[in-house]
Amino acid sequence: MSRKKTSNPEPPSEAPRTQGLSLEDQQRLFKGYLDQVELEDVHLPVVHSPGNPGNPGVGSRVLNVTDWVDRQQRKASAAGDDWASRALTPRKDPIDAARKADKKRKSRLEEAEKKGKWLAKMGKLSFDDYASGVQAVGASGYTDGVTRKKAKVTKAVTALQPLVEGLAKSIDAMPQDTDTQREDRMKAARRGMISIGDKLAGVTTTTA
Repeated sequence: MSRKKTSNPEPPSEAPRTQGLSLEDQQRLFKGYLDQVELEDVHLPVVHSPGNPGNPGVGSRVLNVTDWVDRQQRKASAAGDDWASRALTPRKDPIDAARKADKKRKSRLEEAEKKGKWLAKMGKLSFDDYASGVQAVGASGYTDGVTRKKAKVTKAVTALQPLVEGLAKSIDAMPQDTDTQREDRMKAARRGMISIGDKLAGVTTTTA
């Protein structure tokens, strides 16, 4: 459920260069700004994929590779309209279900890490596998994907832009006359972007 949208504070104003902000002051100022910014909850679309095809009633007990893939592709393509309608009327809230399954997700991830599943899977792949995937999508598939995701990207940038602007203005208020001061500005930029990422993810910043 989205929070009630409120007006966000103005980004930190640039201080006179003669006054200047120390790195500690910049960190405190920017953290205060981030704490005041209200973000709307982000609901990501859940994509459902069909399972493996069942055994046919007649013929071979298990389909050969070509028939298996063709059948899966036909069923998936034919189910497009049905997916579009059913995905918007799920039996239960998929976001809420995902949150409640967090312990299961962590447990399965931990088990997969212990068994080295990811590395084992990567060991079975080659550049040819990667290239065939790119060729299957093609230039038109790439541009179609960009177009489809425009609303999602716009929402993300709408949340990101004022935070980056606030960080930039707070850094602009820091002096840059000496090597140490310039290094402090670089530290502030790095720490600020990490803090912004944490803010958008809804987690607590732990970087020093």
